[in-house]
Amino acid sequence: MCGVRRCSLPTLAGHVIAGRNSFQLIRLVLAVAVVYRHSFDLLAAGHADVVLDLIPPRTHLGRIALCFFMVVSGFLVARSWETRAGWRDFLRRRVLRVYPAFIVASVVSAFVAAPLGSANPLAYLGSIDVLGFVAGVFLLDKLSIPPSFLSNPYSGPVNGSLWSIKIEFECYLLLMTLGLVGAFRRRALMLALFAAMLVAHALQGYVPSSLDRYAHHLQLATFFMAGTVAYLYRDRIPRSYGWLEVAALTTICTAILEVGFLELLPVTGTYLLLWLAYEPRLLAVPLTPRVDLSYGIYLYAWPVQQLLVQASGAALNPHTLSAWALIGSAALAWCSWSYVERPFLALKRPSSARSPAIAVQPADNLGAP
Repeated sequence: MCGVRRCSLPTLAGHVIAGRNSFQLIRLVLAVAVVYRHSFDLLAAGHADVVLDLIPPRTHLGRIALCFFMVVSGFLVARSWETRAGWRDFLRRRVLRVYPAFIVASVVSAFVAAPLGSANPLAYLGSIDVLGFVAGVFLLDKLSIPPSFLSNPYSGPVNGSLWSIKIEFECYLLLMTLGLVGAFRRRALMLALFAAMLVAHALQGYVPSSLDRYAHHLQLATFFMAGTVAYLYRDRIPRSYGWLEVAALTTICTAILEVGFLELLPVTGTYLLLWLAYEPRLLAVPLTPRVDLSYGIYLYAWPVQQLLVQASGAALNPHTLSAWALIGSAALAWCSWSYVERPFLALKRPSSARSPAIAVQPADNLGAP
């Protein structure tokens, strides 16, 4: 147990200071999980699946992966705020990390994938409201283009993954606002805010869907804040096998009983995720890729999957679709990292850090999902 002033057990802080983590590998696994889940959706498949069957009702593997993306983002972006030289530097870095790849992926989705998914590509291109498209991309909105892939089982959306990017960027702005008003210097206040969001998130399932307009915002923001608070309390969060067992057993039992799983996941899931991120045995295995493909896979997998379904849907099942989609989206993700993301990351000016003693893998290299 933790004492009033200090935790006698090893804490996350020591691992954060050490600098090594597996966040990039974790994010890649989460991106693969999203692709896997979407393969079932895009084929409108009723296939039984041992992995998906383990997920309790009211959620699914893709949504859990997305929520864990937000935990990682909240943890690393909180560090970024704490170490950057003011809000302008922080915001500039967030824009450079999120916008360039999002813009290119939106253009490819709207002007390449969508026409290929239509019966008449030239007519489709002529039907796009370019100004509306540009305005939507500027606001990080879902694509403002006509539906496509109308012959596919899941027809209409050209890139159904883009919707979460705006919510994540709004979380960046929320975090920046909290930092500007001094909330970061009062971490108890941040903890109280997270507790309020956790309660609202728990009650969310009892609100009629017709009244719950911001369900996705609240859920993702709660997980983002879980990561932020975990970073702020990194010196008080014990890292022990006992607490790992508690978090794992709570997650498993609530999943089996189908009671309290979603409500407690921002706490138990965050602990499990951060444990894995700093697990020495995982760090000792050379699994982490040299380039960050997770953002690109997330951005491109959906249109790649739609094109594959259109080309040979009858010959595909969710598992083969996942495999081929990962190959195609990973190739596009490599191009995105090499020719879009990394060059724009290089534009970030070096800035004086507020907390030079804390060194973790730069959050700027691990931005949006």
